[in-house]
Amino acid sequence: MGYKWKKFNRKILIEQPHIIAKRIKFLKKYLQYLQSDNYIFVFLDETWIYENGSPVKTWVNESDPLGVPQRLKGEGRRFTILHARTARGFLKDCDLMLGSDTEHGDYHKNMNAKIFTEWIEKQLLPALNSLDKTCVIALDNAPY
Repeated sequence: MGYKWKKFNRKILIEQPHIIAKRIKFLKKYLQYLQSDNYIFVFLDETWIYENGSPVKTWVNESDPLGVPQRLKGEGRRFTILHARTARGFLKDCDLMLGSDTEHGDYHKNMNAKIFTEWIEKQLLPALNSLDKTCVIALDNAPY
């Protein structure tokens, strides 16, 4: 059929077999919970935004001096945002916004186990108590 076994410079993403197996296991469990209708999924994650974050392109009216946005000096402080959501929407009183430590280029350095645990105890758990079903929490593998 014309195939030859040889080395090549990979320019494509190939997932490791153990990662594929974990993904399949997760999806099977997820579908079991979903089909039972006794559970509500709660997804949580963190992201970041710059204080002066601005789009690369925007609508401008060059004939109107007020219609041309002024260039900002720097992006400003970075904020880390944490929230939880279900299919019904974001959980009430479950948002957290942290001003960043500008020494770190990685926003994950602004969150730690103490802050995350405190958020769970003081905001997430009370919000989960208001839900009418048992909760299944889906989160990433951030170190905290």
